[in-house]
Amino acid sequence: MALATIALSACEKDESIKKDSKEIAIEKIDAVSEASLLKFLSISLDVDIEEINYDKSNNEYIIRGNKFNKTEMEKIYLDANIYHKEYGK
Repeated sequence: MALATIALSACEKDESIKKDSKEIAIEKIDAVSEASLLKFLSISLDVDIEEINYDKSNNEYIIRGNKFNKTEMEKIYLDANIYHKEYGK
């Protein structure tokens, strides 16, 4: 009976073991510099940076007659893992 008590108590969950209370703060970077975004567009679309024009009134980049919303391009830039791996952030 003593052996059974020892075996069962050994199987109980030890409440004294707790998770490490240290938490790592994760900082999300939402700000994209103009130079980084221009480089990204230039490389991704295979155009010279000089060909990229910005229309402030519509918040759009105009590249060879095509319009790209700046906010959407920033989101794509932030999610472009392969680009960041290849060219850095």
